[in-house]
Amino acid sequence: MVDFQQIHQTKTTASFWIDFLFYFVCYLLAVAVICFAIFSLKAYFLHQNINDLDQKIAAAGTSTQKQEEKDLITYKKRVEDFTSLINGHTISLNIFNFIEQKTLPSVWFSAFDVSQAKNEFTLAGQAKDMKALSNQVKIFEESTAEVKNVSVLNSQVSGNGSVTFVINMVLEAMFFKNDAYSTN
Repeated sequence: MVDFQQIHQTKTTASFWIDFLFYFVCYLLAVAVICFAIFSLKAYFLHQNINDLDQKIAAAGTSTQKQEEKDLITYKKRVEDFTSLINGHTISLNIFNFIEQKTLPSVWFSAFDVSQAKNEFTLAGQAKDMKALSNQVKIFEESTAEVKNVSVLNSQVSGNGSVTFVINMVLEAMFFKNDAYSTN
């Protein structure tokens, strides 16, 4: 026969633990909802304070700070203008790099003229002696990747042996393009 008292006792014990677990989970859920509400409210107030401070900062500022800010913007514009100017003069940079790499120590240049339309480059300078000038012209002539033709337009030997000269070079057209000649 079935013992109903034992079934009722088992049901009461199991029911107690199920009820305990149910109420405990409900309690945890209520705590989680309350914490979420508190933190959401706190975050809202913090964002509101941040916005208020941002508005105060935007409205505040001394006249000197505002003037310095205007000056800074003006300087920034000048730097940007100068950068665009420098970027537009890469042809000159190519020529200066070429001269720097190909010039002998005993030769120095005092003037130059560039005609991009004719791909010509004229250098005026002075050499230690005629041999130094001859070696310099030879170096320019051997630079066939950059130079088509080299001619000495004028040369004069002074009393101390130094030579003043004017050299004309016809350069390759690619030399006048951006980044056509690198220092490597």
